[in-house]
Amino acid sequence: MMAKMTTMHPRNQPTQSFRQPLIGREVSITQSRNSTLVGLDGTVIDETKNTFTIKTQSATKTIIKSAVTIDLDGTTIKPRSLLGRAEERIKK
Repeated sequence: MMAKMTTMHPRNQPTQSFRQPLIGREVSITQSRNSTLVGLDGTVIDETKNTFTIKTQSATKTIIKSAVTIDLDGTTIKPRSLLGRAEERIKK
């Protein structure tokens, strides 16, 4: 049996998965396989099953969900918690 990945709530309470849509939220990339993405922040303007698009001050970037850890309102969200379509994550 595989253990579920958890994210840490700002009060250090683990949550099983991230169940909210990202569109319209301010995010910051804290870890990435691609070091040029670390520190990138902006507003999520689109989300698909495997990617999300961030509008920054200077450009629009499409990010692969499985390659990044993001900070959302002080909460660290691990890549596995982001995978899947937003509507499918909400139903779980």
